[in-house]
Amino acid sequence: MRDRGRGTMAEIAAAQLPVPLRVTRQVLAWFEPADHARARFAAERFPVFLLENGDGVFYGFPADADGVKVAKHHHLDEAVDADHYDRAISATDEAVIRIALKAHLPDADGRSSPPKPAFTP
Repeated sequence: MRDRGRGTMAEIAAAQLPVPLRVTRQVLAWFEPADHARARFAAERFPVFLLENGDGVFYGFPADADGVKVAKHHHLDEAVDADHYDRAISATDEAVIRIALKAHLPDADGRSSPPKPAFTP
């Protein structure tokens, strides 16, 4: 949304901040746990998590109806225009997240629900 030729609403808001702002694209994905492990990923047993390995920082949440929610912090480190960015999710996007599942949560590395893009300032 443009405001009388002064830029997008995000650009206007960013210009008013006393520090630089870099908006990056994030991808969140939900993965179905293996049947034998489903109960282990329920909210009452599985915590919100943050882990770091040689591939980066990953975070996630217990399973809901869509599965275990997982993302990589700074995903591919893509700076984007908050008002106009590609929201399509690629196989590469999903593969980046699956790295953490394969290494640390293999029982959560099941079928994925459609991932959802987001952006973070």
